[in-house]
Amino acid sequence: NIYRYWTDFVMDEVESRVGDINSDLYVYTTIDTKLQKHVAAILSDKISEYQGAIVAIERDGAIQAMVGGDDYQISQFNRVLAPRQPGSAFKPVVYLVALENGMTPESYVNDSPFSIGDYNPKNYDERYYGGITLATAFAKSVNSVPLKLTKEYGIDTVLNMAARLGVGANLKREYSTVLGASEMSLIDLTTIYSVIWNDGESVHPYAITKIKDGVGNILYLRDPSETMTVLQPQTVEYMKQLLYEVVTKGTGKRAYTEGVFGGKTGTSNDNRDAWFIGATSDYVIGIWVGNDDSSPMDSKITGGTLPATIFHDIVIK
Repeated sequence: NIYRYWTDFVMDEVESRVGDINSDLYVYTTIDTKLQKHVAAILSDKISEYQGAIVAIERDGAIQAMVGGDDYQISQFNRVLAPRQPGSAFKPVVYLVALENGMTPESYVNDSPFSIGDYNPKNYDERYYGGITLATAFAKSVNSVPLKLTKEYGIDTVLNMAARLGVGANLKREYSTVLGASEMSLIDLTTIYSVIWNDGESVHPYAITKIKDGVGNILYLRDPSETMTVLQPQTVEYMKQLLYEVVTKGTGKRAYTEGVFGGKTGTSNDNRDAWFIGATSDYVIGIWVGNDDSSPMDSKITGGTLPATIFHDIVIK
């Protein structure tokens, strides 16, 4: 039960590498069995009436743990791969554009009501802070600032940044995408953050290192292709500062413990999805909580509550 979401995922990967399976194979994967058991136990302990999913990825993209739900016997649906609205967890894409264009964490921005056409979203608590730094706007996850940044630098620039990070497919060319209205999977969302903590080098998540047939012939051997530089060092350093302030001063404080480098919360409309993506020296860990039918959760469930707490408990072990 602990491994079945993982083995289903791996079997699909095997078929994509070697085609139909009609004989015994030895498949060598990236899983860390100790971490897998630990993550599965915490998810089972923390989730009650909702569902959840967790994926842990090393900086180079090796998937170390994957739990697609609370109980495989009840539901075989892997929620790590399910497209959902990321909410504010998408905002780093916009802030990366701003940082790349010369802004710094200390640059001042104006948090005030924003509207374009009929689109006039409000901040989560309908509170506005006026003149604040970019770091404060990010830590408090205000909505007006990334929308204003998108208007300044262009929505195509934001979508191009998402494409560079490896998650540009299926994003709508709409301002609502900036606030996470375009769906993406947990593994894709976690990839965004993996690029940041991989010092700006491209990341392609993978589960298999080698496949051999029953007599030892190698059918597939992963070739670690050369990475591409997606983000420049200064941009990465500034973004890491922003992500650290989220867990020390902002919406992700419940995730913080010794060894946490930073993270970001996300909550979609009507609390239908709650996310936390964070990093340690070993892993980038993505967490999603919600209902399979996309019905709203309790209004108290946000990315900064249950998902952040799950992340904290994973890290402290």
